[in-house]
Amino acid sequence: LFLTQFKPAQNGIHAATVTASSKTFQRQQVFSFRSNLPVHTPIAEPTTPEAPDPTTPDKAVIVTEPAHEESDTLYAAMIFVGVNIVLLLIGVNIYFFMRSKKKKNTD
Repeated sequence: LFLTQFKPAQNGIHAATVTASSKTFQRQQVFSFRSNLPVHTPIAEPTTPEAPDPTTPDKAVIVTEPAHEESDTLYAAMIFVGVNIVLLLIGVNIYFFMRSKKKKNTD
């Protein structure tokens, strides 16, 4: 999750493009918005330094999340396949063990 702030310096329509990409996909979202600044009030930076507001991000804040859904799905699928292979091998070994035991009893 990424957060940022944008303060337009002039009136008009502005656009922001967000692109997310990984090994398996790429997505792009374009946001557009109109800036209507008051005509009589110029934008000026404060002359005295102020303490930054901890609730407002300065430029960008990166919030970490758990791994993406696709990687979770792939991991779960790999675990599922691995467990099934192990169970299949155990079942095959039990089958051959019982078969050899049955042959010994009939001899």
